[in-house]
Amino acid sequence: MPKKRTIREITKLMFKNWKSLLLILTFDILFILLLSQLRFIQISLDNIFFPLFINKKASWIYSLSYVIFEFILVILTYSFFKYLVITFIQEIYRKTEFKLKSFFSFFKLNLITLIPLIIIFILFLNLVSGYFSNVLLQGGVDPFKIMLVILAVGILFLILFIYIYTLINLLHFTFLKEQSLKKLIKRSIINSWKLDYYKLYWNNFKIVIISAVCLLIIHLIVKSFIFDDFSAYIKYYGAYKLFITSVIALITYFLLIFNRFTWYLDISKGNVK
Repeated sequence: MPKKRTIREITKLMFKNWKSLLLILTFDILFILLLSQLRFIQISLDNIFFPLFINKKASWIYSLSYVIFEFILVILTYSFFKYLVITFIQEIYRKTEFKLKSFFSFFKLNLITLIPLIIIFILFLNLVSGYFSNVLLQGGVDPFKIMLVILAVGILFLILFIYIYTLINLLHFTFLKEQSLKKLIKRSIINSWKLDYYKLYWNNFKIVIISAVCLLIIHLIVKSFIFDDFSAYIKYYGAYKLFITSVIALITYFLLIFNRFTWYLDISKGNVK
């Protein structure tokens, strides 16, 4: 059973190991930069190959092949950087080496588990979008009923997202202890149904609430003392919007790092049964 850890304990641990934290930040930035380049690669390949295809069948085969290639490439890139991240978190506690064999095993784990999870997620989104498309085409639907459906779908979406996120982290951090994929997957799926592994989201919720209150206070101060007339609003709104967006991005990333350290301590430090 995972040990209950406070926000202060995890945060102190994170910033105490600031060098590892900077390396993890670097890996995450590189991962995002590489993903952003995939679009440019696709455009370049399209400009080269599409003029060569005369019939629609050949174009369709090319498009399907590229989607499969891109999907595997994204999982490979994600696996590489996530493996580095969990390895550097482990490095805080004991000496760890990057092993190519372990990395390919980690990549295989992600191929086996991420593909069905992503398919389930996409099917859920397609079902929801299909339902609302039919509703909009029919017309004359009770707005109250629509609001209830949107609320129900939102709750289901959140539950599905949290479950998939939890299962993925269970798989990844359990991998540091158990590299037999069959045992690892079985153990992670069993643990993903235990409420103990969802308690960290209570800390997440508290961080979000504290951050929201701070942002609200900042907004009230800015509204009262800076946005006191329309000209000031026009002049400073761009900078204010950038500031708020940046703060929200930092809070989101902090939660991501916070959860990674919590998962490592709860799973890889001997708390998984």
